[in-house]
Amino acid sequence: MAAAEHAVRAIMCGEGDIYIASGVEDMEKVSMGFAMDFPPKFMERYNLAEIPMGNTAEKVAELWKVNRKDAETMAYWSNKKAAAARDAGKFANEIVPIEGEKEDGTKFMVDVDQWIRDNVSMEEMATMETKEGGVVSAAVSSPLTAGAAALLLMGRDKADELGLTYHIKYAGGVMAGCDPTVMGVGLIYAAQKLLKRTGLTVKDIGVWELNEAFGSQALACLRELGIAENAPFENVNVWGGALALGHPLGESGARIIVTLNNIMKTDFKDAKYGVAMLCGGFGNANASLWQRVDK
Repeated sequence: MAAAEHAVRAIMCGEGDIYIASGVEDMEKVSMGFAMDFPPKFMERYNLAEIPMGNTAEKVAELWKVNRKDAETMAYWSNKKAAAARDAGKFANEIVPIEGEKEDGTKFMVDVDQWIRDNVSMEEMATMETKEGGVVSAAVSSPLTAGAAALLLMGRDKADELGLTYHIKYAGGVMAGCDPTVMGVGLIYAAQKLLKRTGLTVKDIGVWELNEAFGSQALACLRELGIAENAPFENVNVWGGALALGHPLGESGARIIVTLNNIMKTDFKDAKYGVAMLCGGFGNANASLWQRVDK
């Protein structure tokens, strides 16, 4: 998401006409924290046992009082909505099919996200392991997936010159930070900062897309911002989110903007504004505003 914002600002400053902002991640092949060297000052200030993402999600659940059932309900609807969007072909405009290979060597085309749970069950999720008295289980955590996403960005004059179509434009973006032991709620501060800077309120935003690193993290943010209380949501992650699709860290910021773009083009044609936002490791976060363009 930061790459997209840097590209847009370069265009606005006249440093270039066309940019591609992209991100890629494989969550399975590289272990979390691989070759990570913590700065000494960081270790003086924080307890490293609180830094792993699962631990931060439990702490967020405790501080923001998100219970297990609400987190599981969110995961349930994330999968249900993602499956419905997939079956309706809504992701077709944002997925580039690539050839895959099964374990037996059979070739096949990968043209849908493969982690969506078609048989998601509230009853089964309730039996999954958490720490004693905890909220976080595999069911309410984003699955470990691989992914890549890219955005083609240019000024309106260049798009008109090339005969390209468009319907939204970048209208502002901010980064923010928070305590890394509750890193998932960083987007609260990014979104608040964005709304204050643009003079908008939560009610002015027609569509929201946010990363669902964990059910507790996403719910805490939505509640704190006054966007929604519990799933299912009317205008948040309307095609599901990372609890169904996965959250390849470097990819998600671009993917969220792409999906927001498509939702505003199809299901929310009357929405004037949409916001894409996500948290990052160690407390960083980002929120970007996208505005409908009147042709």
